[in-house]
Amino acid sequence: MKILLTNDDGYKAQGLLQLAIELAKHHEVHIVAPDSERSGAGHSVTFWRALNYKEIDTKTLTDGKLDVPCYALDGTPCDCTKFAIEHLYLGAPFDLIVSGINTCLNVGTDAIYSGTFNAAQEGTILGVKGVSLSTVDTDGDYSFPIRFFIENMDDILSRIRPMVTINVNIPSSKEEEIKGVRVVKGGHRTYNDHYVKKDDGFYTKGAPYDQSNSPYDDDCKAVDSGYIAITPIRAIPRDEDLLDDYIDVEWAL
Repeated sequence: MKILLTNDDGYKAQGLLQLAIELAKHHEVHIVAPDSERSGAGHSVTFWRALNYKEIDTKTLTDGKLDVPCYALDGTPCDCTKFAIEHLYLGAPFDLIVSGINTCLNVGTDAIYSGTFNAAQEGTILGVKGVSLSTVDTDGDYSFPIRFFIENMDDILSRIRPMVTINVNIPSSKEEEIKGVRVVKGGHRTYNDHYVKKDDGFYTKGAPYDQSNSPYDDDCKAVDSGYIAITPIRAIPRDEDLLDDYIDVEWAL
């Protein structure tokens, strides 16, 4: 397969590079990733300035373990996906876009804010299968999350429908801490976030609340209970039930 790799942590991120090394053993891999950290970028794209990019020698980043085309873009994660498909590789389509591996989880409503997830979803919108991969980093070792994805890649990809992105969250990079795999809907991730007056800013991002005892069977509960969560997410947001509720409204014009 021809695979585009991107992320929101930047082209130097170990999750991206280690994944690229393993995928490149059996697939044609290309990297287009931000030139610096872009976490929390959501689905933002750049409109009002020129995008600049530079080619990166992956051999120097990986002690010679990886030699694939790589570009660092001074834009958002979604810019990277869009720029790759609609400019750098225009007319040479990809079979798959993988975004990650992210250094923290992107479950539930966190996917709205996640540059990692939305870079994959931009691929879905542009007609390429997209998968977002996230885990919890342990000493920079991504070997288990990588192995899990590669060994299950065919099953994941064979079931993707048009306009649906697959969000994969692995709550530990240590295999022995994983209880199993759950295919679940996205949930509502809640945090103890708060605003504080500080010299360097006003906002402190708190830790997520433990949702392992939640009554809802969703990805938040799954990861907090030690399970890998696989969640299909529609690229086109809509509520068909609510559409029916508005049918009988007599609109004032």
